[in-house]
Amino acid sequence: PNAIALVPSALNAKRLNALQQAGINVLRPTARGIMPLSATTLAVDDDLRPIGVRRLLTLLRRSVLRDGAELIFEPNGEVLHRALQRRFEALMAELFARGAFAPARSAEAFQVTVNATGAEKGQLAIELRVAPSRPLAFLLVRLLRSGDRLTLEES
Repeated sequence: PNAIALVPSALNAKRLNALQQAGINVLRPTARGIMPLSATTLAVDDDLRPIGVRRLLTLLRRSVLRDGAELIFEPNGEVLHRALQRRFEALMAELFARGAFAPARSAEAFQVTVNATGAEKGQLAIELRVAPSRPLAFLLVRLLRSGDRLTLEES
């Protein structure tokens, strides 16, 4: 449900800052409707607090799980590794072109690594390192396949 009204309250800068530091997104009426004054989440890590970063990681998570599930039963070999490398580099290039990453060059904005060091055990890891538009630190999304199990890690 959408907000339909607000009870006005005078907020000085100090009180507004205290509310935002506590993770409370203060709402205000605008011509477009009722809008939050900030776009932060309750994430503990400051790099993950901006809503845009969370949305980017959610998109990457969904894409990795969708593509990983589609390829779970493919033979773990060079053909699969090259296909995964191309697929995720294309996704990252598209996101880069849309402005999702901070650096001006794609080589600095994202990295895709396909690692099959545990191939004899049926293990495969895909790592996506991204530098979102905000913050400038690299974040990591890793899809691990071990046998017929998929796990996803973020850090």
